[in-house]
Amino acid sequence: MVLALLRRRLQAGAFAPESAVKLAMEIARAGDLTQEEYYRADHLDDDVWLATNETYGDLATVRRKIGEFLDEYAKFDEQIPTAA
Repeated sequence: MVLALLRRRLQAGAFAPESAVKLAMEIARAGDLTQEEYYRADHLDDDVWLATNETYGDLATVRRKIGEFLDEYAKFDEQIPTAA
């Protein structure tokens, strides 16, 4: 459910996809995500680094992949209260 909140904040423009994936990794380190979710976020973070350094891929594609990763948690969005 934490990643659903992260997704919501990303869609609201609160931060860039690159920051969102770093936050997902920190959440995983705190123990709130599975090891698989951590590895997926870590892989995306590596992709950001490679694209930013023009080594492999492009940032637009990586940002799309980060959005797709977080979109998997959209089903939990309705369980998160909204501010009045």
